[in-house]
Amino acid sequence: MTARTLVAATDGSEESLRAVEWAAREAVLHGAPLRIVSVAAVPRMIGLQVRPDRDFVADLLREERDQALSAALQGPGSPS
Repeated sequence: MTARTLVAATDGSEESLRAVEWAAREAVLHGAPLRIVSVAAVPRMIGLQVRPDRDFVADLLREERDQALSAALQGPGSPS
C-alpha cells in the first residue's frame, strides 16, 4: 500500500512552522511524501486601491510565499 502524501501549509508564522515540523516527522515515520504549501493573505494596502495592478499584487503574493517557504525550510525559531 502506498503512503498518502502529507500536506502542511505555512504562512511563515511560528504556529504554521511547528505544523510543518510535525508533518515532516510524521512523513518520515510513515514513509510518506511531504508537500509544503504556502498560504498568503492579500496585503491590507491592496484594499485601499480602487484598481490594484495585477502584477503588483502577484509580486507581493510571490514574495510572501517565498518568505513563508524559506521560513519552513529553516524551521521554527530560526531567524528569517
